[in-house]
Amino acid sequence: MTDPGRVTLDMMDSYGPFKDSGEIALFSIGNDYEAHGPALPIDIDSRVVKEACLRLANVSGASYYAHIPFSTDMAGEIAKFWSPRYIPFKEFAEKTLEFLRFYLNQLVSKPKKVVILNGHGGNTELITMIGKYSEQLGVDVTVFLPDEVRMPVDYSGEHAYIIEHSVAAYLGLLDGERLEELNEVANRDPLEVLRRWPSVAGLGGFQEFGGKKFSALRTMLHECLEHFKSKRRIKADKKLGEKIFKGMIDTIKGQI
Repeated sequence: MTDPGRVTLDMMDSYGPFKDSGEIALFSIGNDYEAHGPALPIDIDSRVVKEACLRLANVSGASYYAHIPFSTDMAGEIAKFWSPRYIPFKEFAEKTLEFLRFYLNQLVSKPKKVVILNGHGGNTELITMIGKYSEQLGVDVTVFLPDEVRMPVDYSGEHAYIIEHSVAAYLGLLDGERLEELNEVANRDPLEVLRRWPSVAGLGGFQEFGGKKFSALRTMLHECLEHFKSKRRIKADKKLGEKIFKGMIDTIKGQI
């Protein structure tokens, strides 16, 4: 019997539909502990971006390695009102760098590029660390942010409102009964919703009742709140969620 010989890494590089598989390393980052009201998981930002990384890996050939378990918020310390695991940006940036360093050091071969998909708006300043991360890790690092995808809604700013509930509906992450409960209350009195669940509709309860220390939220998320008060409900549109989610995948795939 003839020995078939050993299958080598070079041989396997030609297998399957993807060329140069493993040259792009995907990491996700979101917020694992953040209030989004009664119908959404507390880690909805992280669940969405994890799913995005898996989908992106399967259409691009990139490799999804890990979820970075840290988060910050541009609102600063007041974010602890809705995000109890908040840490300041400097600590967040340092922990993220060390997390990436650890994982990259475990790989048999070093990727040519690291792509971080961010699912939490409060982490947006991470993009300012691209140069330092690339230098420290010895590999090109890119960060993709949620706002790089155009959202088909008629208001600006988003937290626990139509976009997130619709994407959750598409991904099977929505508690429909709890959303129905919320909407029944909203139809009678939208302000009562904001008292019970202050994180919904652009952190609307903190905007509406929170005083001066929450003024930054009114700059970023006022339209979201006013839209909710006008419509008196939160719509979860599965088709809209699919359009947004798939649009995000297509946008990022075209750039990595």
